[in-house]
Amino acid sequence: MIQLEEAYRYLGVPLTSAVSEFVIVSQLGGKQLKRSQVVNFVERYHADHGGLPCQAADISRTVKKALDTIKAKGGAQNPSVGWWRISSLIDGEGETQGESSTDGFCEGITDVSEHLTPLSEFGDGDESIYLYYYPAYKAAALASGSSKWLCKIGRTDSSASIRISSQATGMPESPEIGLVYRTNDSRALESVLHGVLSLRNQWSEASPGVEWFITSPEDVASIIEYVLQVDVGLQRHV
Repeated sequence: MIQLEEAYRYLGVPLTSAVSEFVIVSQLGGKQLKRSQVVNFVERYHADHGGLPCQAADISRTVKKALDTIKAKGGAQNPSVGWWRISSLIDGEGETQGESSTDGFCEGITDVSEHLTPLSEFGDGDESIYLYYYPAYKAAALASGSSKWLCKIGRTDSSASIRISSQATGMPESPEIGLVYRTNDSRALESVLHGVLSLRNQWSEASPGVEWFITSPEDVASIIEYVLQVDVGLQRHV
């Protein structure tokens, strides 16, 4: 059972940009990380220390606001798109509490990313649409002559590999990420993909949740490409 630190000032408080700012400054000082890594660390650290979940619909934007505030105070740099370097100390807000509090977590992120490498990744943006499946499903489908199998299609504001890894805990085999499409509006695109596949009667009613479909990475990629072409066409006529 997690032992809660009495010193944590945001025990029982929902995660906000101000809380995120405190966690980033006090725990990630001296580190350079991807924004997605910062988001996942803040969410996990806050929860592990007795904090309540973020009430905002998009936690990534909440953390981004905190990073921007820290940057404005001179406590962080944004050396390239998606990367942040946090200073070791800012306005006496609290020194980093030693390397042990974050090193293991950051190493874990790297290991997960290396283990779950997307077979196809394209697009550009801070959010992602992902498709993953278990190899056994694909093998069974191909053996029966089908080019489509049970796949999960979801979205995330951060790392698709980390998100999928957290969902696949305890399964008999590791999932395979067939596709990751990076975008700045993953909610809208996810809704379109689910809608199109449902209209085609490809939604798996027997599976838990609403994100499992009988499809394939190529099938979903073709829908995304069509949506992008339609969007470009509409913009030309505006």
